[in-house]
Amino acid sequence: LDFVSNVDSPLKSPRGDANIHKAHSEEEIARYSSALELETLAAQSQAAAGRLCQGVLKKAARLLMIREDATARAKLRDVAKLQATGNKFAVDIARASGSPIKQPVMHNALKQISKAFLDRQHRRHKNDLATALDSEKWGQVDATPERQAVLDALATGRVILKDDLQVNNGFLETAISEKSKKRELRGARVDGKSHKVVWSAVLLLDMVAEKLAAAATLPLVAAHAGNLVIDLLRFFESRARYLVLSAGALNSSARLRTITARHLGLASQCLSLVVALLPHIRATLVAHISTTTDDDPQTETKIVQGLDELQREYLDHHHRILSKFVSIISEMLDTVAKTAMTDCNSFAANVVKNVEAMHSVLSKLLPPEQLQEVFTNIFDLVATKITSIFVDDDGVVSSVQNLATPSSPKQRNAADRKRIADDLRFIVLHLSKLQAVPTSSSLRRLDTFITEKFASISSSASSATN
Repeated sequence: LDFVSNVDSPLKSPRGDANIHKAHSEEEIARYSSALELETLAAQSQAAAGRLCQGVLKKAARLLMIREDATARAKLRDVAKLQATGNKFAVDIARASGSPIKQPVMHNALKQISKAFLDRQHRRHKNDLATALDSEKWGQVDATPERQAVLDALATGRVILKDDLQVNNGFLETAISEKSKKRELRGARVDGKSHKVVWSAVLLLDMVAEKLAAAATLPLVAAHAGNLVIDLLRFFESRARYLVLSAGALNSSARLRTITARHLGLASQCLSLVVALLPHIRATLVAHISTTTDDDPQTETKIVQGLDELQREYLDHHHRILSKFVSIISEMLDTVAKTAMTDCNSFAANVVKNVEAMHSVLSKLLPPEQLQEVFTNIFDLVATKITSIFVDDDGVVSSVQNLATPSSPKQRNAADRKRIADDLRFIVLHLSKLQAVPTSSSLRRLDTFITEKFASISSSASSATN
């Protein structure tokens, strides 16, 4: 190489050949010719080795593509091992060739078969989840230690392969047997808060954990795994909205007779559980998403935006369920209001009975802050409805028909109105005693209304009696 560098310049001059013959001996010319031949041979050999290595990679990639269907049916652990081995093989071949491989055929093949694996897994997940949701009775199940381990992994970003967990496939049967023994069913705990869960929600989170494990162990398709997580979570939310909030479960394979407050409460708990896990899921996906040159540089941003939009959908669904509780009481008030003017005692009893029944169910399902939110709205509704029933547009107490026959119309009217006042105070008294629900300003406003509208009547009736 030193000789080549020394003779390089005169070779390029017009008189290069003459200068060489004059400056060097025949032996030096032979050495120079040999060096040129060796350099050419080395370049040709390197090019041939590169073509050979490229051909080897193409053949290996083609073999992988031929077995794509079989690989898609493999376990995640095996696919991850194949991806790691294939990447190492490509790196070793590139090192052996002495130059970078221009066409990343092995990279593309590994990415395609890994994507095929995820797509097949996703189709199976959606089919299984759809079946579970359609047959869901919306009853609470027990969050066993195995299931809690999955939730803990989701909340901490740890990867748990399905083979590492001895998950009981008869989980639903276990929950039913424990229920039959009258043991308290355990809730799913995330960030120190407990959530009641149904079977389909537990199944959903198992599937999400599998996809996050794929994102961690298959870095070439981590972004694709993130998109599939979003799609699966959105599918659960939309299907649950139809089945419970829109009463689609009445016509599903579950064949529920009616949608009760308990069904709604458990659905809201499942939504709250997913919302609590979404920040952890987002952090895990962002940590594993590949940002290599062949991926869209906006991939991470798009997935974060997709998860944020998903969270808004879950929160909207949850808010609609809480509003549905108030709507149930509103429908009840509209039904019993027809008897309020003729039989206020029965009206008051029905109001108290239905509100207390709602409280009995929701106090066992909703966290304190949500319980207070629901019943603050219910109390406001009750106060508004009762006020509108017993006050006309001019703010005057409506006349009523009494059940007794007093000596004069004035005494009859005053007696009945006193009875109405006592019945309405019965509502205020019992609603104020509901546990974990502070007395709202609405109930105080209703009590003030009763006092102002009926106090003078009660005094007049007492004077007439004396």
